[in-house]
Amino acid sequence: RIPNRREKPFLPKKEEGIVEWHRHSEEVNLESGEWLLLSRTRKGAIQLEEEVRQRGLLYNHNSSRSIDSDVIEAVRLWEALRNGQKLRVSDIRTIYKYMLLNSQVQFGHKKLPNVKEDVYLGIDDLLTHHGLLHTLPWDEGLGKIPAKDRAYLKACFKRGQTLDAKPRITISTIHAAKGREAENVLLTTDSSGQTQSMWRKMNSQDDDEARVFYVGLTRAKHGLHLIHPMRTRGYLIPH
Repeated sequence: RIPNRREKPFLPKKEEGIVEWHRHSEEVNLESGEWLLLSRTRKGAIQLEEEVRQRGLLYNHNSSRSIDSDVIEAVRLWEALRNGQKLRVSDIRTIYKYMLLNSQVQFGHKKLPNVKEDVYLGIDDLLTHHGLLHTLPWDEGLGKIPAKDRAYLKACFKRGQTLDAKPRITISTIHAAKGREAENVLLTTDSSGQTQSMWRKMNSQDDDEARVFYVGLTRAKHGLHLIHPMRTRGYLIPH
């Protein structure tokens, strides 16, 4: 499907790989191994991201981790404090950063003014002298964590994810993934917003579109998982 190309030899690996088709990306088991999840469009990559968040799995998208490291640290420190551990002043500030003013921490105490940096404080110290107003679990007590991130973190904890671990999953558009490889690739074939004429053009002898999907197909080192178009017509890849 790329008539205007330079001829080159192709040599296969000795090891067998796999190519599988799925009706929906939710059918693909992402529980183990290295994964690269690819979409033709940014919108499709965002949809893949939402799905992975619902599953409670860690990932990278646009070179960023799925959850801010400061949020993870605040949750970890707050639960340690609730379990009786004393923390440094700088750690308390990290926690207070994600608390709501006047309902979770009193006005004037968020920065812990006039407290020496080398002091360690426990939860009773904070309740009595430093403006803390509650001892609720992190999902209720750190009110400045956005609701969508609280839901995602709950899903991660339910899944047993270690939040400071290196993510096994990367989400990307095909264009942004050029030069990358992964043991396993999930590739959606949707292309949103197509008219009938656009769809026909995309699946004709269109070098540019064929080259884009060639890049996506060849990112896989072992397993290639192709997703039938889920919402619109998509690029036709022969079975």
